[in-house]
Amino acid sequence: MTTPPQVYPKLDPFAHARISAETYQQDYTQSIHHPDAYWASQASLLKWQTPFQSVNTSQFTPNQVRIEWFKEGRLNVGENCVDRHALATPHATALIWEPDDPTQASRTFSYQELHEAVQRCANMLKALKANPQEPITIYMPMIPEAVIAMLACSRLGVPHSVVFGGFSAQALKSRIQDCGSRIVITANEGIRGGKRIPLKWNVDEACQDLDMDYVLVFPYTETPVSWQTPRDVNCNELIQTVEATCPVTMVNAEDPLFIIYT
Repeated sequence: MTTPPQVYPKLDPFAHARISAETYQQDYTQSIHHPDAYWASQASLLKWQTPFQSVNTSQFTPNQVRIEWFKEGRLNVGENCVDRHALATPHATALIWEPDDPTQASRTFSYQELHEAVQRCANMLKALKANPQEPITIYMPMIPEAVIAMLACSRLGVPHSVVFGGFSAQALKSRIQDCGSRIVITANEGIRGGKRIPLKWNVDEACQDLDMDYVLVFPYTETPVSWQTPRDVNCNELIQTVEATCPVTMVNAEDPLFIIYT
């Protein structure tokens, strides 16, 4: 006896969308024919400290390419990602983390909890003299602290460079050197598909002949790692000593947010 094929109901792709198909088409048409008006309307969804005076003043000539968006506007990406939601919906879910091992418990952060964690991390970086002229390299496993570190950097107006946790020590070193990082944020190790990745060991290898100020380590597992005092810092310990509030640093719309090597 042949089993008949299962028939799945046809789903409406716009059933749970925030806009209708008609609105999408209208927005698309405006983006093509009136791009400045379209991007001004999209930018108005963000919180700006200082409104921008123009949308796009980029210029392309045979000898020069200059890209410039939202001239004279000032804002903070971290504030837009976290603060305004923590104020409006503090108990709404902001972040859900599922561990590599599905038998372990997941972690959930409300916007209020994420807001406090980001501020503490930012104050930790401030205590270690992080500054916008020196990007911070983030070499982390897929854990909430990686997101928190990125948002903390943006809160301070400090560019960050995320390096994939599966990259080698030499690949990490080349990126640290290129962007001029003097602070690396990492974990003692990562776990990916059940395989343990020696992140701290890779950082030590990458930085052995570099002039680094700090290697900030989030303990993720119980695996011990080598330690170089005072360069190496236990993030969980230092974060508990700093204040839970940190004001945002407003930056120009064209200031760098992150550096990514692809």
